[in-house]
This record gives sequence, C-alpha cells and structure tokens, in this order.
Amino acid sequence: MHPKTNSRVELIVAMRSEGMRYEKIAQLLGLKTTYCRTTYSRANRKSKKAGIIILPNCCHYCGKPLVYTPNAKQKLYCNDHCRNKYHNRKKSTKINVCHCEVCGGLFVCRGAYIKRFCSAECRTEGARRADGNR
Repeated sequence: MHPKTNSRVELIVAMRSEGMRYEKIAQLLGLKTTYCRTTYSRANRKSKKAGIIILPNCCHYCGKPLVYTPNAKQKLYCNDHCRNKYHNRKKSTKINVCHCEVCGGLFVCRGAYIKRFCSAECRTEGARRADGNR
C-alpha cells in the first residue's frame, strides 16, 4: 500500500473514532464521503480479523458519543431515529430507470424496488385495466 494512502486510512480511522461524521471528515480531507465510509469499514473489518476492535464510541449515523453498559450488547446508534435513518438511506439512494406499463414512457424512480407506473394517472388507468380483465 502506498504510504500516502496508509496515512490517510489511519487519519480517517482516528477522526471517526473521535466521533466525527463521515461528511465532515471528507470535507476536511478533500475526499468523497463514500470513500471515507468504505475506507473506515475496510479498516474496521481488517482489524476485527486481527483481533483488534476499533469501533468508535459514537453513533454510526449522527456521530454522538454512546454510553456503553457493562454486560450489554454494544450500541451502534444513539436512538431509533438514527437507526432508521441509517438503514433507510440505503434504500433511497438506489436509482432505477423504469418503464411505465400504461403509457410506455421512461421515468426515474428512487428506492429499493422498481415502480410500475410513472404517475398517479397511469396508476389509476392501470388499475382500471386490471379490473376490466378479471
């Protein structure tokens, strides 16, 4: 690994371990947020295999410090809001180009699943056609 890259990885891990958010780290280092997130994730995975744990004492979504209770499962998020936001972010970032079943037009939809209709009018028309075929 290139020495410049190795020090960058160490810097990202150190900043994240202090509770800094990925967006802030990326802004300070002049990198992309996704690069910081993946770099930290890979470093964390490698360290777990080696028996070293570098999990930060902060929420994975907002970066607030977490309080650990002895003999309890480790928290990853400070509350349910952060947990839901973190997991829903993955769904909303996926972009699909879809084909409308009624008008045949192409449209862009975001989310984990592919939509069938481009608008409310096409959805209504599709329901009418489905009821007529029964």
